[in-house]
Amino acid sequence: MKDKVTNWAAIFVTTLFLPYCFTMMVSGTYVEQQEKTGSPITLIDEQGEKMDMETFLPYIIAGEIDFDYEEETLKAQAVIARTNLMRALNGKSEEQIKNLSLVYVKPEDFQNSFGEKKRERILNTLRQVVKDTSGQALTWDGQYIDALYHKISIGTTVSSLEMYGKEVPYLTAVESSQDVESEDYMSIKEITKEEAIMQMKTKIKGEQLTVDTLMNQLKIGEKTALGFVKTVQIGTETISGEDLKNLFDLPSVNFYLEEYEGKLRIITLGQGHCMGFSQYGANEMAKEEKGYQEILSYYYPGTKITKIK
Repeated sequence: MKDKVTNWAAIFVTTLFLPYCFTMMVSGTYVEQQEKTGSPITLIDEQGEKMDMETFLPYIIAGEIDFDYEEETLKAQAVIARTNLMRALNGKSEEQIKNLSLVYVKPEDFQNSFGEKKRERILNTLRQVVKDTSGQALTWDGQYIDALYHKISIGTTVSSLEMYGKEVPYLTAVESSQDVESEDYMSIKEITKEEAIMQMKTKIKGEQLTVDTLMNQLKIGEKTALGFVKTVQIGTETISGEDLKNLFDLPSVNFYLEEYEGKLRIITLGQGHCMGFSQYGANEMAKEEKGYQEILSYYYPGTKITKIK
């Protein structure tokens, strides 16, 4: 009888306390992560699981830049990712990831994207660059900057004033001439006139568009000094350069149009909006043994790298 009572007591204690112990173990892991990284920020995923910001940053970087770039380039991107995350948090110390409009790779998708060895190598590299830049973010006059970045410039970055008519002191034009050496600097897309008309009719009425007159009806309107297209004239209608970029899936709004062998040919320079940090240009600087602090200072002139409070 005594043995039965002992057994039942053991079962009761196990049933009661195992869930508690498991919860404490998970919470302890989370707290341990924060203590280890010194992160003051808590992010919550779609399943309600909490993680500190520094633990999640590798997955943001994975969604923003090529993995095979130089380590100093990846460190610079880590600071950029952290800066934009802090700006998006707008003073909050805890937030759901889905509310932050982040570009990132979901951890489960990352797990399924590569073989085990490659996955671990990439993840270890990204974790290391996060650790090496721990808590660092870019500021201007004490505020987190809008750390815009792009893949390849047109040989120079473009200022926010030229692109959007709004002056941002750290988003000025700086030379990035090495970008023109990238094999992806220029892209050429050829489209049949029939297909082009069909695509444009999803954006405009376009009843007047014909194959015979298309090239006379399709004209670039306003553009910036560096060739970024602001408006495109299609017959009697006008759309933005961004609209045409999206219609034809172009890499940037720095493009020009021509007829080639009876087709519409669109030649595009650069990749992205070309403001702020050029990833390709930064990587070439890193190959010249420039550190990530110097690279960031070059592409965001006048900014400071400060520790998150």
